[in-house]
Amino acid sequence: MGAKLALNGGDEAPSSVARAPLLWILVPFAAGIALCRAGPAFNGAYPAACAVALALAALLLSSATESLRRAAWAVCVVGCALSLGLAWGAVRLLDRQENRAFLPVREAVLELRVERAYAPDAWGRARGIARVVAAPPVQAHLRGQRVAYSIKDAPELDVGAVYRVKGLTGRRPVDPPESFFNSWLAQNEVYHDLKRGRVLEKVADAPGWKKRLDALRGKLAVALMSGSDRLPEIRAMLPAMFLGERSLLAPEDKGLFRTTGMMHLFAVSGLHVGLVALTVEGLLALLHVGRRRRIALGLLMLLAYVMLIGAPASAVRAFIMLFFHRAGQVWGRPARGLPALAASAVAVLIWEPRQLFDVGARLSYGIVAGILLYGIPLGELLRERMPLYQYLPPGDLRRWQRAAIAARDWFCGSLGVCLGAFLIGAPLSMQYFGVFAPGSMLLNLLLVPVALICVSAATLSGGLFTIGLVLHMDWPCAMGSFVNHAGWLCAWLMHGAMEGSVRVPLLFWKCGFPAPWTGSFVALTLLGLCVLLRSPSLARRPGWQMVPLATLLAVALAAAAVS
Repeated sequence: MGAKLALNGGDEAPSSVARAPLLWILVPFAAGIALCRAGPAFNGAYPAACAVALALAALLLSSATESLRRAAWAVCVVGCALSLGLAWGAVRLLDRQENRAFLPVREAVLELRVERAYAPDAWGRARGIARVVAAPPVQAHLRGQRVAYSIKDAPELDVGAVYRVKGLTGRRPVDPPESFFNSWLAQNEVYHDLKRGRVLEKVADAPGWKKRLDALRGKLAVALMSGSDRLPEIRAMLPAMFLGERSLLAPEDKGLFRTTGMMHLFAVSGLHVGLVALTVEGLLALLHVGRRRRIALGLLMLLAYVMLIGAPASAVRAFIMLFFHRAGQVWGRPARGLPALAASAVAVLIWEPRQLFDVGARLSYGIVAGILLYGIPLGELLRERMPLYQYLPPGDLRRWQRAAIAARDWFCGSLGVCLGAFLIGAPLSMQYFGVFAPGSMLLNLLLVPVALICVSAATLSGGLFTIGLVLHMDWPCAMGSFVNHAGWLCAWLMHGAMEGSVRVPLLFWKCGFPAPWTGSFVALTLLGLCVLLRSPSLARRPGWQMVPLATLLAVALAAAAVS
């Protein structure tokens, strides 16, 4: 019954659970992509032909009224989505080429288009991820593949540029040593290495618009740090939060953020895109811009922000999700989260099926689903269980009484959202980072409002600096420097709160799962349990709503005992 409510909705469903028929397409489509990744390479034309046949059969059965024919129609639709996932995965996913892992390393001259560029290592070697544009005929299998390069005696390569490089290439081990970076490379289809590389020439430069945006991003990063030399521990937090410049963060700060589960506050993610969108729409509302125009202008400005920060996959996912939510509002559709989440997931898999295996994508969609299916309903239930002045007419309430009701609503809603995010994020954090952080619930409750002020200050400051740079005026830059102080104060408070929290015992445990699939299985199980709790017989019972958290705690204790 709960699954039916979550997938189709209904009159009895709580307000937080909306009708989302796209889940019947999303789940088999994602399953098809996963099966394509797990199995050997094959021709995508066969599942595509099967999908066409099943689509025609579903069309013929669409007018059926008998239950058996309706079931056959559902089977055809699910089979069609599964076949489309297989076909799309065969077209878009790279061949793993596992049979080449046993071949010796060979020298080759390749043309590489740089996709990611990292800071040089201690020996001055440039590192990053690139896609092979051209390869010699004897190594034609490398064309289109992604490689992790290491190039000596070279500065940091320009993202988007094409270089002719000579080096040693080879297939990465099929079963590399267990590490987060090796897992990240496998999930992002980086199956080959290029070591001891040497740049022969630059074949093509990066697009002009990209170079200008990169230059503007660098100037904004310097502007957001200017004047904070006396605060070295927080001077890089503003550009990290607003521009995604995590390379500016000190290694000890990265470890602190990862231990406390607060890394999502200092790396551009869905939270930051949402906070920037909230800030932009708030400024437009202050200018008395109409609702439809405010949404349209907000989405355009948000798209410009995503392009400015380099269009990372996490920001693009968040923009797509927000676009579907705002489009539903403009077109008069119910502004509920689950349909927008399902539609954005389908769009993201069409855009890049590799996102199905990305750690950030799993965390983003899992946490948002946990908030929608568990956090928001729990917040509504907490508000019902904490009534204030319910027997007084709204017009007779005094100002302090309205303030008390608003504080109650904020606390219950924020607590529910934090618990929903923690419920799904905790097992995934245990799987990928080896940390169980119950203290992150309290930190999120306290620091997310502070992060909103920090991101708002950075957004306003970045806008003023951009205006000053474009118009060659000094006063916007001076105002931007003044606004930076609010961001630095918030960053100082956040940094101090995290440093203090790690000293409190039992707030952060180091524990993990013995098998790499356990965390995802636990997260999916907890999501299924949340769906079951949406049934009318269980949705309003506080005791049952604590079952997912109790289950998570039991799993964490068992994992800590085993590890």
